[in-house]
Amino acid sequence: MKAYNIQWDTDGDLDVFLSLPNEIKIPDGMVDEDEISDYISDQTGWCHYRLDVLEGCEDNPVYRKEIQEIRKELSEIQEHIKTELF
Repeated sequence: MKAYNIQWDTDGDLDVFLSLPNEIKIPDGMVDEDEISDYISDQTGWCHYRLDVLEGCEDNPVYRKEIQEIRKELSEIQEHIKTELF
């Protein structure tokens, strides 16, 4: 299981935002939303507004391809932010 689409609370710090992961693997057996939220904050040192959880799809080739495409798009957006806005 993994958390993705994490909306970080970085107090507007773009460098921190760009350094934070796009997704985080959640340990097996962790299902409570508050526990997952605390785990993510403990791992990164940052709070977040929201996140989505994807269960059991890591080995599915269709989902893997979609996730790769989303990662590519996110990287392109992050690069655009770095080069065009700052």
